[in-house]
Amino acid sequence: MTSQYYRIIFSILSLLSIAKPVLGGYTPSANVKAGHRFSGEQFSTQPEYIQKVLTTPIVLTVLGVLSLIVLNIAFCCRKCFKCCRCEPNDHHTEKGHDHDSVSKRVSYINHQKLMVFIVEMFLCGCVMLADMFCFYGYTGIVAGGEDLNKALSLINTLLTDAVGGATAVQGHTVSINGLIFASRNVDCPPDTSGDAIDDAYDGLKTLSDTTAAAMKIVIDALGPMKDNVSENKDYINDYLIAYADVFVFLVFSFAFVSVILFVVFRLFRSQCGTKVAIAWGMLTFLILLLVCLPFMIFSSIFGDFCMDPSGNAIAQAPDAIKNKLTYYSTCELGVGIADEVGDNLRAGKTAIVNLINSITSALTCETGGCKCTTATVGTSYVKLRAIATLGTALGASLQGIIDAASCPKIQTIWFTIVNDALCTNFYSGIYSLWVSQFITSFFLFLLIVVASISYHYFAKSTVYVSTEGSADKGQAPSLGQRAESAVEMQKLNDYEDSEA
Repeated sequence: MTSQYYRIIFSILSLLSIAKPVLGGYTPSANVKAGHRFSGEQFSTQPEYIQKVLTTPIVLTVLGVLSLIVLNIAFCCRKCFKCCRCEPNDHHTEKGHDHDSVSKRVSYINHQKLMVFIVEMFLCGCVMLADMFCFYGYTGIVAGGEDLNKALSLINTLLTDAVGGATAVQGHTVSINGLIFASRNVDCPPDTSGDAIDDAYDGLKTLSDTTAAAMKIVIDALGPMKDNVSENKDYINDYLIAYADVFVFLVFSFAFVSVILFVVFRLFRSQCGTKVAIAWGMLTFLILLLVCLPFMIFSSIFGDFCMDPSGNAIAQAPDAIKNKLTYYSTCELGVGIADEVGDNLRAGKTAIVNLINSITSALTCETGGCKCTTATVGTSYVKLRAIATLGTALGASLQGIIDAASCPKIQTIWFTIVNDALCTNFYSGIYSLWVSQFITSFFLFLLIVVASISYHYFAKSTVYVSTEGSADKGQAPSLGQRAESAVEMQKLNDYEDSEA
């Protein structure tokens, strides 16, 4: 029987360990881990860390710009260096091809053109496919915005409860002040000194006024914050989510237009049009590099941070709030870790309620020595007991503020903003966006190179035909051979590439 209990307990513990991530545990995503590998550093706010984080994105961007500069230099040198011309090759300069026929040389060129065409269309497909993955990043950005809306709704609920509790407390103090005025020196004159009674009433009035002033500060502070939360939700919906699709589509459109230009001018066999497509492709390549740079930096920095967001936030926080962050990120008390805000609120609530009860008990002389008792109820006694009842209600309203600011509620908001919105959805969206565009720019660069070769096959191709005699026999060409060469030369002049 005992072993059966052990098996049950072990099964429950196993289920809890499996359910832990689902119940709120945070695990870095694959994208976060990939972004962390950019620097491989522990997150920090020190200048040395920032320098290391910036190195890789800047180096990649500089290499991309340098490759574009080198490509343009190569284009400019085409007229100067034969190796840079990338013209159709009929192999006439190669050993063993001296006396190839016109048809054989044309087949060489057609094969080259077919290979260039296949590679060019393949690269167009790669550019288009990589470019479309930016919309996957868009879904992450939108999901992050929705998480922020959810967190703001939770904040709005918290602030509403806190402001509602403060307003209720403020209303109770107004009622208490009215009851103090109504009960003071009306009836039930005590046997004790009048000065002591006046001091007690004055103390109760001061406590009520002080509490009302404190609640006014809370309302004045949290009221505008509540309005700002609503405005921020509007900003997220009207700008972040609404314009995210515009931004992503704009980024997508540059490479998409490049592919369309390359394909269209390839079909129409336009040299001038292909050169325009190459120029647009270079501009797109440069724009994509500049777009990727800040996103790469963001991915690197927040990749390090999001490996352990709560731990990194606590480690880099000022000493004045470090313990508070530690408590609200774990909701666990420990050595040097206390619920300072909650403890202060609870202590204040207890002190206020106890003080009200103490003063009203003294004024009604419940401990004896007063002519006014429950048997002969007078106006003063009734009002003072009403004050005591309001003190209890005031304590309940203060408890509402304490509950609104409880650790689980604040922790839920923190996890929704940091773990869900920032480090999961929003991060994955940004990471996917720049990776897709970086890969797009890579294939686009290769497409530009291939297109610069492709348009040389649009015009008539020149093939070399030897007019010498047979190299094997070492004889001078006969009249018939010269006539055959003339016919071949005539075929050459009429030859123009057709689409393979």
